[in-house]
Amino acid sequence: MDTAIKEDEKIRYILADKETFHLYEMRAKALSDYVSGINAAKREGEENGFKNARVEIARKLKSFNLSFTQIHESTGLSIEEIEKL
Repeated sequence: MDTAIKEDEKIRYILADKETFHLYEMRAKALSDYVSGINAAKREGEENGFKNARVEIARKLKSFNLSFTQIHESTGLSIEEIEKL
C-alpha cells in the first residue's frame, strides 16, 4: 500500500474521533515542546561554551600584560569581567 494512502487513512481515523484527535494534538504539542527545550538547551550550551572560551582567551591575554581595553576589544568581555580574572 502506498505510504501517502496509509497516512491519509491515519489522518481520517484521528479526525473521526474527538478524543483520539485531542490525544493526537496533545502528543504533537508535547513533541514540539520537547524539541523546543532541546534546542534551547543546545543554544544555552553553545553560549556558555563561547563565553568560557572568551574568558580563557582573556586570561591568556591578561598574562601577557595587555591592557584591559585591548582585552575588552579582543574578547568582548566587560572591563569589570576582565578585572575579576
